[in-house]
Amino acid sequence: MSFKNYVIFHALIELAVTNFAVTIALIAINTYRVSTNNFSTFIGVFCLALAVFNAIHLFYYSGNEDIALNFVNNIAMQASLIEEIILGGSLMICTIFLHKKINIRRVYFIYFFICLVIGLVLLYGKILPNCYSLPNGVTIFKKSVNIIVALFLLAAIFILNKKENKEQLHRKVYILINLSIFFAFISEISFVFYKFLNESYAALGHLCKLISFYLMYKAVSETSLQAPYKVLFYELSQANSKLKHNNIELQRMNNELKREIKEKQVTEEALRESEERYKQLVELCPDGIVAYDEDEIFFVNKYAARMLGYESADELTCSAVNEILMPSSKENFIKEIQKVKSRLKESVLLQEKLIKYDGSMIDVEVKASCIPHNGKEAVLVVLRDIEIRKKAEENERLLNDAKEYDKIKNEFFANISHELRTPINVLYGVIQLMELYLNRDMIQEHINDVNNYTKIMKQNCYRLLRLINNLIDITKIDSGFFTLHIQNYNIVSIVENITMSVVEYAKNKGLYIEFDTDVEEKIMAVDPDKIERILLNLLSNCIKFTEPGDSIKVNIQDNGNTVILKVEDSGIGIPKDKLDVIFERFRQVDRSLARTHEGSGIGLSLVKSMVELHEGSIAVESEYGKGSKFIIELPVNVLPQESLPVESAVSGNIERINIEFSDIYL
Repeated sequence: MSFKNYVIFHALIELAVTNFAVTIALIAINTYRVSTNNFSTFIGVFCLALAVFNAIHLFYYSGNEDIALNFVNNIAMQASLIEEIILGGSLMICTIFLHKKINIRRVYFIYFFICLVIGLVLLYGKILPNCYSLPNGVTIFKKSVNIIVALFLLAAIFILNKKENKEQLHRKVYILINLSIFFAFISEISFVFYKFLNESYAALGHLCKLISFYLMYKAVSETSLQAPYKVLFYELSQANSKLKHNNIELQRMNNELKREIKEKQVTEEALRESEERYKQLVELCPDGIVAYDEDEIFFVNKYAARMLGYESADELTCSAVNEILMPSSKENFIKEIQKVKSRLKESVLLQEKLIKYDGSMIDVEVKASCIPHNGKEAVLVVLRDIEIRKKAEENERLLNDAKEYDKIKNEFFANISHELRTPINVLYGVIQLMELYLNRDMIQEHINDVNNYTKIMKQNCYRLLRLINNLIDITKIDSGFFTLHIQNYNIVSIVENITMSVVEYAKNKGLYIEFDTDVEEKIMAVDPDKIERILLNLLSNCIKFTEPGDSIKVNIQDNGNTVILKVEDSGIGIPKDKLDVIFERFRQVDRSLARTHEGSGIGLSLVKSMVELHEGSIAVESEYGKGSKFIIELPVNVLPQESLPVESAVSGNIERINIEFSDIYL
């Protein structure tokens, strides 16, 4: 037909293309709400623009080469070229935005504006270059535009075949779109090669264009018409099947209901029998059962009445539950019951003291939960007499305390015997050596050894004296005869003098003592002798458990109403599980007789007692392997009298230092 009558051939092809474009637009625009993909909606919008320019091309096309330079015939070819540009550009754009949601109204507006502007320029502007001229035929301008459009189509194929875009389309739609763009590309290439209107390349280009629009129509139809209706028919089929299934299930439930009605009649009879059995069970239960509603008791079994000293259950019925509760425990009981009523707990288990009929008390275990009663929530309480169990628990506690006390006592006697035996053995050994020197008249020859032995004897005498003094003081504290001699003193000077008196001793052990204070004078009522013993005991422990080369810090901090005294070392520290027992009497961190350092286990207990006699407190902070810090807090009390001189408060007694440090060997 193209060879016989190219005008008719061209008209039929363009009419078919316009028809496909309009159909695609109508399908896409009217089904975009049920469409599963934005791709088809976008195609529909630009196909409407294509149809407009294709109609202009068809309307103005004459097919007569003699008038190819005619203004009207050039409008036809320019409209066709604009149509091809919109096709290529739009296909490339829609493949780029394939996986994104588009605003259909915005797309309408953009294409409407573009078509309006280009249409006015085309029809009235007369500024577009000629696309056809004689005797040369198709112009370079038109071929260049055809090549650019072909590149657009190639880019669209490349973008469409990316992995993420493949997953956006159904396989069939994906193949149809690819073929449509491919035939559009062949069409553009054909238009590049033809020179005059009735050549075979021109016919091939128009045929490929028709095939491209047909394939595009099939893709849009599949996406916007067939796919949604297939889903709809599938959902209807599923709903129908579900309805049939529901009817069958309803029939089954109806039969089940009939069977349950028959069973209910049998159950009601069994329930009446069961109710009678449970009534007997409640009455014969070895635990008391009480039920009350709004604080009024409406049921009591016989055992609960006897437990509370009543002759019958009727005497308790209609009484207020508050009458049998201890006033001190009412608030806690009501709070726990409220948790059950608020569904925070299913039940509560408490131990309470209840008031009996004669006013005496009874220890009971109470388990309470909620039950329905006359359309309201009532409380059911089960009471169990636990007086015998309480006595057994108390006896068990006393037995455990006795065992623990016996264990501590045995440890103490083993420890104290070691503390007594060791210095006595040393004294006895030194005496034997000195007797040997005397008998053999070797005193002068071993005068240096004799002097050393004398020091050893003296140190062990100090050690015995310290132990005996501590035992006597502990006994005085227990019997209430240990008293303080309190007067107003400058606590800063007392602590500083005691600390400085130990500096030389610490240096011999390779240790450094640092003293620091944030106040130069703080007058308060203390017993300087006891403060000295407290501080010397703590410093003794620090020196005992600190390695040479480390330091010991003593610090005084004024807090106004209190004074904080801190003694800190960088020694071996105290394990966390031993921090709670170090101030207990006769308790040591290391209890073994083969321990590294000596001690009776009563020094820190005595320190704690003397601090508490000053109305103060002592605490310890320690990390094993990193050192310990003892913190003493003393209240600032001032007696209505003149302060004594600091020198009279602390004598600087070297003898006392020797006694307190007697279990440290240089």
